[in-house]
Amino acid sequence: MNGKPYVVFFDGHCRFCRASAMSVRRMLGGGRVVLVDSTRVELMREYPRVNPAAARQQMYVLTPADGLGGGYDGVVLLVEAFAAGRMLGPMMRWRGISRLGHVVYRWVARHRGCAGGACSIR
Repeated sequence: MNGKPYVVFFDGHCRFCRASAMSVRRMLGGGRVVLVDSTRVELMREYPRVNPAAARQQMYVLTPADGLGGGYDGVVLLVEAFAAGRMLGPMMRWRGISRLGHVVYRWVARHRGCAGGACSIR
């Protein structure tokens, strides 16, 4: 790692999304990840590569090497941040596994139940 942290963009109005982002911080450690609430315009200005509207629909991850992935691809980038994930990450990119991962991620995103700032899996 080049000293830069992973940057995780999430929907701060969504309770499920906030909890997921906090889990990422706990797993990676506070020094290795920065969480950015995509609903906060002033924070998003610092990251012109990430569309705030898109980051409210799915999580995005910016890696220390400037790789960017959203949704399932972002999850793969985070998995690869762990020593064990360096082997698991490439398997998660295999066509069949990747297709299933995208389907599952989109299902969870659609069913997170965001309404008036209260979100949960339904």
